[in-house]
Amino acid sequence: MTRGAFFTSAVAALALLGLTITSWVTPSLRAVRAHREMLLFTAVAALAAAAIVGAMKHLSSHACPWDLAIFGGSAVYDLLGASVASPSVEGCLPAAHPVAGYAWLAVGFALYPSARRRAWQTWALAFALGTVCGAVQIVRGAHFLSHVLWSAWVVWAVNVVLITAFVAVQRSAQNCTPCAARNRSASSPWSSANVASMPASVQVAAATVTERGAPTTGQPVVGSRMWP
Repeated sequence: MTRGAFFTSAVAALALLGLTITSWVTPSLRAVRAHREMLLFTAVAALAAAAIVGAMKHLSSHACPWDLAIFGGSAVYDLLGASVASPSVEGCLPAAHPVAGYAWLAVGFALYPSARRRAWQTWALAFALGTVCGAVQIVRGAHFLSHVLWSAWVVWAVNVVLITAFVAVQRSAQNCTPCAARNRSASSPWSSANVASMPASVQVAAATVTERGAPTTGQPVVGSRMWP
C-alpha cells in the first residue's frame, strides 16, 4: 500500500513539474500560464520537502524498530536511537513514506489566499494520506511514531520557509519603480489583510520579513500574480 501511494505521489510530482515548466515556456496556454506562480510554488515546495526528508533520513543514524535487538535486530537501543554497535543499520528518521501525503501540503499553502475552504480540505487530505502511510509503516515495524511526526513537521517547516521567501521577494517588488509602472493593476494575496488571516506560523514568517525592512502597507504587491 505504502509503495503504491509513494509511486503514485512521485508520478504526480513529475506531472506537476512538467505542467509548471510548460506554464512558463508556452504562452499560448493561457489558462495554465495564469497560474504559473502558483504551480511554481507548489512544485518547488513539494519537491524540496521530499528531498530534504530523504536527505535527513539517509544521513540519520536513528535505527528502525525492526533493527533493534529487542525486536529481533542487532542494533543497541538508546534514548536517541543511535546504532553505534551496528553501523550498517540504515537511518530511519524522519520517515520517508509519509511524504507521499505530506508533500501535498504545499497545495494548501498555494490555495489558502484565494480558496481557504479548499486549502483546509487539501491540508486535511494530505495529512490523512501521510498519516495513513506512516501508520502502515509503524505496524510493519519500519518506523516509530516520532519518525512520522518529524516527517510532517519538516514538510510544514519547509513550506513556511519557502512562503517567507516568496513574501520577501514579492513585497520587495513594491520598491521597484519600473515594475510599478508596468503593473499598477496587479494584485496579490500577500497584502497585510490576507497575511493576517493566514495560519499563525505563516503570520510569524511574514512578520519576520516585515521586520527586516519589507513594506508594511496593505497595498497589493507590485508585479505579483502568484495566485488569482
